[in-house]
Amino acid sequence: MNKLVSIAIPLRNEERYLKRTLESICAQTYSNLQIIIADNASTDNSLQIARDYAAQDSRIEVYAHNHNIGSLANFNFVFKASRGDYFCWASGHDLMHPDCIARCVGELENRKEACLCHTAALWIDETDNVTGRVLENQIDTRGTSDAQSRAIVLMYGLGYANPIYGLIRRSVLADTGLMLPVIGADVVLLLELAFRGEFIFVDEPLRLARMTDSACATHQEYTRRYLIRCFGRLPDKKKLKKMYREMILAHLNVFWKHSPTRAAALLNVLSAYHALHIRHRIFRESLAGIAKDT
Repeated sequence: MNKLVSIAIPLRNEERYLKRTLESICAQTYSNLQIIIADNASTDNSLQIARDYAAQDSRIEVYAHNHNIGSLANFNFVFKASRGDYFCWASGHDLMHPDCIARCVGELENRKEACLCHTAALWIDETDNVTGRVLENQIDTRGTSDAQSRAIVLMYGLGYANPIYGLIRRSVLADTGLMLPVIGADVVLLLELAFRGEFIFVDEPLRLARMTDSACATHQEYTRRYLIRCFGRLPDKKKLKKMYREMILAHLNVFWKHSPTRAAALLNVLSAYHALHIRHRIFRESLAGIAKDT
């Protein structure tokens, strides 16, 4: 079991935490790694930190964008730079337990029907103190052979999209559209993966997720920061008014194109729409508020 694993960090302005993140990745007990860092025009010292670590570890490859292309495009960029049999995205501020990659590789090697393995995660604060457990990510669809059922389990069971940082078979991920330029692109991609294979959940906290947006006063402010992070800038008012509809259609399109019959497609789309309407009510209100203030 010595297949190459690509760990990719789409990076922007993470100088405060990047050293700890890279140390946790470089310390993985599974050592056959390609570590990709793509700096998205950071205005702090992130790029230099990445280059310093690359000078010490030949497994690290550093790329730099001249302008902010948005996190979604950068997520896609690092995937296209990868060569591993397995792939995972990593945040520039989160941490991994030393056995995280080894455990996930072992699980996927032992179950060919699965395309993604993710683990339990703990929330940490700015000083790495544990503040709680990420509860809304326990998606395990082993034994669910019906693709539509796997996708519905994901839609109703997913809260924080933690599985997007799981280990994924690169060949399966390459068959998707990757991160689409829509809100909730990570969930759309997880749906695409759910239609292609099982998800494995390891109930051990092998990831530490940092809550960097916890200081936001309102959900509207959180949404505003999210939009700027995803697209590199705040969309104009005309675009903002379309974004919620585009997000819904992107989710529903996954169900429509993967359903075996038109009747099944209609049932799946209706079920998915119900889940989305419940899930994104506050998000819809925040988008309307931002458009009004723009």
